[in-house]
Amino acid sequence: MIKNWSIIKIQHSLSDSINLDLKNKRFNIYNPKIKQSKSLSTVSLQAIFPGYMFVQMDFSDQNISAVTKSQGVYGFLTYDNAPAIIEDDFMAQLKSKINYINAEEGVWRMYQEGDKVLLESPALTAIGTVLDHTVANKSRVKILIDFMGREIKAEVDWFHLKPYNTNHHINKIKRRTRGKNRPIKTPNSY
Repeated sequence: MIKNWSIIKIQHSLSDSINLDLKNKRFNIYNPKIKQSKSLSTVSLQAIFPGYMFVQMDFSDQNISAVTKSQGVYGFLTYDNAPAIIEDDFMAQLKSKINYINAEEGVWRMYQEGDKVLLESPALTAIGTVLDHTVANKSRVKILIDFMGREIKAEVDWFHLKPYNTNHHINKIKRRTRGKNRPIKTPNSY
């Protein structure tokens, strides 16, 4: 008795009732949802694949019509006139990635004024303070960073920011010369 994952096409508005109905029929169901923030105060779960749901069942033993007869289920996603089979490795990776995204506060984590962030861009790594992150423009964040002894206001891509925690280590490149190819003097070099 080998249970395989497959995809069913569903009516998106009935996804919660379909989920409950199929679980009552003893099917293993997975409907991946991620956190999305619509404003600074509200976070909701949104389906990644609206209109589709993963179901695990033994196709040789269990009756396929038990799934397709549920209200709101349109049928299986097929390949060569048979339900398409999804590998267990793919499902494990999908679940792991969804859990990771939700642990990081969702896809569009909203920063509030005063939050400490770590800026990691190809050109610069710095710790900054959020000045503004509006809902209207989620992909850009205004931050204040300390750059060469001066406080600079910068507007950066959201993708280059991470929440800063105190145990985070920044890799700084150590100087090898004093300029003009002269080595740095150390107490051991005397």
